[in-house]
Amino acid sequence: MSTPAGSPTSASPRVRDARKPKRFGANAVSLVLAALLLAASIAFGLWLVNSSPRVDRSPTAAQLTSSATRESYGGDAYTGMQNAAADTENAVVEGTNAITDNASALVRAQQQGENALWNHLWKGLAVLIIVLAASNFIRVLQGCSRTGRQPI
Repeated sequence: MSTPAGSPTSASPRVRDARKPKRFGANAVSLVLAALLLAASIAFGLWLVNSSPRVDRSPTAAQLTSSATRESYGGDAYTGMQNAAADTENAVVEGTNAITDNASALVRAQQQGENALWNHLWKGLAVLIIVLAASNFIRVLQGCSRTGRQPI
């Protein structure tokens, strides 16, 4: 069944294109804005990767020193008690220093774990921002290609 020459179904493709509004300006603006967003997102993502927060709680416990000395006054019980007290002081100081060293090592290990967590979080956020901007840029490019016009 044929249609009359003036009907919309028989219009040539050139006539249909003439009815579409020209979107060259809108495509160019969209593409420029998407490109700027992509560039800003890449710059912000790189800044995020390089500026992830660092946890710094350096342990400040000082090492103890003992002032006790072993001396000999002869063979009396007083010398034995003094030497036993000096040995006890030295053992307590040595044990306290060992506990302080272990506590400092635990704090350093906790700091490393927290720094690694923040570092991964910041890198993930940076990648997410860049991927979203890149997908927006690709979507704008596809929109420009659907209209058949060159964006620039």
